[in-house]
Amino acid sequence: MPTRRPRLAAAALTAAAVCFLAGADQPTQPIRAGELAMKVPASWKKGRPTSSMRAAQLKIDPAKGDDDPAELVITVFARGAGTVEANVARWESQFAGADGKAPKAEVVKKRGTNVDVTRVEVAGRYVAAVMPGSTEKNDRPNARLLGAIVQTDAAGYFFKLIGPDATVKSAAPGFDAMIASITKEGGASAPAAAHPPLGTKGVSLPATAHALAGLVVAAGPAEKPVKPLEAVADEPGFRYLYRKGDPLSQGWKQVGPGSVTEESGSEGTLVTAGGMGMLWYAESPFADYTLRVDYKLSKPDNNSGVFVRFPDPPADPWDAVKAGYEIQICDGADPEHRTGAIYSFKAAEKAPPARPVGEWNTYEIRVKGQEYTIRLNGEEINHYTGSRGKEGFVGLQNHDQSSIVRFRNVRIKTS
Repeated sequence: MPTRRPRLAAAALTAAAVCFLAGADQPTQPIRAGELAMKVPASWKKGRPTSSMRAAQLKIDPAKGDDDPAELVITVFARGAGTVEANVARWESQFAGADGKAPKAEVVKKRGTNVDVTRVEVAGRYVAAVMPGSTEKNDRPNARLLGAIVQTDAAGYFFKLIGPDATVKSAAPGFDAMIASITKEGGASAPAAAHPPLGTKGVSLPATAHALAGLVVAAGPAEKPVKPLEAVADEPGFRYLYRKGDPLSQGWKQVGPGSVTEESGSEGTLVTAGGMGMLWYAESPFADYTLRVDYKLSKPDNNSGVFVRFPDPPADPWDAVKAGYEIQICDGADPEHRTGAIYSFKAAEKAPPARPVGEWNTYEIRVKGQEYTIRLNGEEINHYTGSRGKEGFVGLQNHDQSSIVRFRNVRIKTS
């Protein structure tokens, strides 16, 4: 047995070399993602990205015996998107092994032309949410994921190739050749990095991330609001961002499908309709603050939430998820997605003390530096230490047609 191990190792190295060369010898096509340039097999079909969070989207034809194609999606998170370990764990959690538990991924450090790359591979039953924040999940047996993570000073880059097992395995040589070709171009920058300061008046800023259900806070240098904000009589230091009337006439803007409007005859209750869209306060970003907003649900599984500190004013309602943190609102969801959770980062530390459906709750989000403290109806239910931008805009999100959520008394205290 000892004399055979070198032969097996040599055979494995030879197979790996053949596999890599097979990928390297394929005809290629160039693609870009922010400051990164790379080459992928010419047979991979470029598609139009289905959301602004995607820098590139390609389809890989199914291998013999598979019915469905695989897909490679490249996303860019301005200012990063958590640690490599956290993102590997997130990909692992999207799969279930034969025992029902998340399998362990194979993680290998690689090198592109001039950047370090973390390669990730995991397989099993694919059980990720159909879309971020959704309670509906995929159920695709015998699936495989090839992933790659590149972190630069400007952004985090995430390559996710997902599909049937045989198809993804057949795409592995091309994927590895792509990794070897990744080049950080010296004159290029990540999205928005070469533009004027965030929040500058009169400047149209490009989208660099994506959003989900909730209240959004986007990064950018704080500036004095154009309009004075009305003080909250019984909450010293707090001022209303919204109290009553048409929000679009008070510095708010709507982006994406659906709406968040004042409910007829309500005198200050905002109600969501359709989706996925977002209403955001465009007059000014904010730095450290305490944000309070009252909300009530029409049923326990209504989906909404709070997003904090995504870097750019949104061009698309998906522009907050990737670069911000979502503080979830969904009383009837599992711990990872229920009220109080930091979506995709941390489950709520305790069950939310939510009031019965149809009654008002008060959410309080305290943001100071990188510390995020979440309270519901006066009780702390979560605390998280983040790593993203420290200033941002505030907004409210309408998630979907079946999630009817009402908001009122949006107020903020800066510090």
